[in-house]
Amino acid sequence: MLHRLLGSKLPSNVEKLVAPNILVIDELKGHEDVDPRRLKGLIERIASDRVLRRPIAADKITHVILDGHHRLEALMAMNCRRVPVVLLDYLSPEIHVVSWKTGEEIRKDIVLEAALTGRKLAPRTTKHMVQHGGKLWHISVLERRIDIALEELRERLLVR
Repeated sequence: MLHRLLGSKLPSNVEKLVAPNILVIDELKGHEDVDPRRLKGLIERIASDRVLRRPIAADKITHVILDGHHRLEALMAMNCRRVPVVLLDYLSPEIHVVSWKTGEEIRKDIVLEAALTGRKLAPRTTKHMVQHGGKLWHISVLERRIDIALEELRERLLVR
């Protein structure tokens, strides 16, 4: 059940399940490389909009990215220091990882190892899914639209 995944009661509208946290961009760890052409187009769109539409999804313990590698790279290219992130329990049985190409299951330890060692997988190797109502949904259903201004993500971090 999604309520275990998110640690709260499951509301009727899955898209409004979680509010993103704002993390320092360097805290996130990618497990896949990005496609330079796709990245270029995304940078152009975000720069034109002057907002980031959706947060990134990551594991709440390791900060390994589950969805949003291209968004993260685009924000880094635009000198952002912070990033909105939906933090999830990656070890939850409700999160599944499958291959974009074949649909076959991919073990989570392979994803974690790629991120933590820096030996990244090819772009779009993994597709993270969340189980709800007997179906698998792309994890982006948990990344509700936020439209946060790029300037907010570029603001200088306070040093304490």
